[in-house]
Amino acid sequence: MPLAAFALATTLATSDFFLDDDNDGLLNGWERHGFGPLNPEVQNCNPKHADIIICFRIRPGMTDATVKPTIERLTKFYADMPFTNPDGKRGLNLIPVVLPPHPEDKGQGYIEFYNQGMPTEWRGLAHGVFVGNSPGGGGQANRPDWCGTGYNWWTIAHEVGHQLGLPHEPLGFGLGSPLHTSLMNYDYSYQLDGDGQKVRFSFGEFASWKGSEADLNEVLPFGIDQLKFLSNRPHYFSLKSLGKAKTSVDWNRNGVHAETHVRANINDGYSVGLSSNIKSKKIAGAPVLVTDGKTLSMVAPVSEFMNETSPSKDHPATATLFRIDGKKCVEVKKLSDPAAVKGDISAVIYQGKLEICYQGSSGTDWAKFQLGTDISQIDGILGLGDVRESTPTKLNVVNLPASDGSLVVTPKGVIQLHTERKSGAVHFGGWMENIAKSTKPAAGVWNPVRKVLAVAYVEDTDKLKGLIKIIEVDPFKKMIVSKAPMTVGGEKSPAQTSAKPVIFFDSLSSTYRVLVKGRYDDPHQPGLNYMCRQIASRDGWWIKMMGNEWANSRSVASAVEFNGDMAYAYRWYGGGEDGMAWISMRASGIEKGIITDFDEVGFIFNHGLRDSLNAVRNEQWPRKGWR
Repeated sequence: MPLAAFALATTLATSDFFLDDDNDGLLNGWERHGFGPLNPEVQNCNPKHADIIICFRIRPGMTDATVKPTIERLTKFYADMPFTNPDGKRGLNLIPVVLPPHPEDKGQGYIEFYNQGMPTEWRGLAHGVFVGNSPGGGGQANRPDWCGTGYNWWTIAHEVGHQLGLPHEPLGFGLGSPLHTSLMNYDYSYQLDGDGQKVRFSFGEFASWKGSEADLNEVLPFGIDQLKFLSNRPHYFSLKSLGKAKTSVDWNRNGVHAETHVRANINDGYSVGLSSNIKSKKIAGAPVLVTDGKTLSMVAPVSEFMNETSPSKDHPATATLFRIDGKKCVEVKKLSDPAAVKGDISAVIYQGKLEICYQGSSGTDWAKFQLGTDISQIDGILGLGDVRESTPTKLNVVNLPASDGSLVVTPKGVIQLHTERKSGAVHFGGWMENIAKSTKPAAGVWNPVRKVLAVAYVEDTDKLKGLIKIIEVDPFKKMIVSKAPMTVGGEKSPAQTSAKPVIFFDSLSSTYRVLVKGRYDDPHQPGLNYMCRQIASRDGWWIKMMGNEWANSRSVASAVEFNGDMAYAYRWYGGGEDGMAWISMRASGIEKGIITDFDEVGFIFNHGLRDSLNAVRNEQWPRKGWR
């Protein structure tokens, strides 16, 4: 053996060449002497201070100057991480490698461009980011060294966090938490305590606290200064100091502090989570969920034409009953003649009987069915503009112009709320006329606490279109109870819609919730649904989208309390499932599991950097003769 080779072999055998003192996945010898494309004199790597190498593959039309400000801010972000390295200094050293646009880049998606975009020589040594020529967008390729983003530093840090092994939730718990102050948490991806420059990985400040959304204690063992961020966006929780290291957080937003055994969704800073989803066949309008307390059913219009928000005179549908059982949604019975439905359906269950109404050929049709093994119609459909108003003791029949009906269960029976299509007048047949003017079908719900009927309707003003209002009435005394209509969302930032609202009463908090589809110039445009619920602060309302930004619906959704939670149905838009009803059996957002925090900083320095690179080497290096 030549003397030089013998000396090198002896050095390797007796030194720390194959150790990784800083746990960054790069061996000490590589960081001192170089390895492949890694050149210590160029990259300035340090075996005693953790490094992260990121290859930034830019797209056509971009230059180094495009991403220079982003890389500078990322460098500071990583350098500020609160972890002490073996050299006694804090932070993570970013080593950027900016790669020019690839000649084969013709606008392909980032996932399929990995083989061309991520240089072979850097695989197992570096992370990869395919940077688009826009500030927005970002996503993972489900591998530890590749993602696609825009050129904003928050998104890049978030997506590289996934490469390092971090999920959106505290690692190991699988459930989001408002105390998880990490940019991996969608609630804090772009700001923390209202400041975009405070964004960080969590260092587990609140990991000692464990909570459950089904049984929360509003008193936390932390000072109010530590929890101040909870009073800022996106949660805006009300805080109250109870001492030096004790703070009350009004988790259920009812204005009462220091409660125990609270049941509340506290993870709705971004959206209301949906889980336990079931899918039905394709439907042609808004689904309506109904329950007798024991079983859950859905009534929906069905036809071959599904490109509109609801059936119409030109595109009618058939009212159809579905039974939701376990993990299936099964069609049970046609409830109307074929093509008889020319508008949205309303349905309720009262005293074991299913009642439905809808706009028919010449008026509002209303029918009643006995539920059971065999579903039979017990009252014929009334046509020719006749509409019933029934109570346990009498039956009223009135003549109406074309109108949309909404059935409401009251202690005295089922009544029907009408919205005339031509004039927009809202009334209860011959009982109470001109309660309000609505541009969309009005909806109603009985408030058992105040013993009034709340009517939700849609109003246009000179400044704003599609405002949702609530007015309380006593239909039996034929009087309006409200001094003035209530604006959903409050006067400062009102909610708006281009579809009918859905209102229901939350028995847990004794407040109203209104489910609306967003406002669009084209009322048939698919869009997101939002839950608007009354709270004790923030102008009295809390509004969040249902599901996420991909949960677009062709129609307004439906919701009903069922089995200790909230069942929710909407009409999916997009792809092969376009038009299907998606039913979430747990849509209150209250999830089973532990709410807590997690030390991501410690995880990254002790495991994430090393394990992510090792995963790539184990996958790809054996093919190159490594080992």
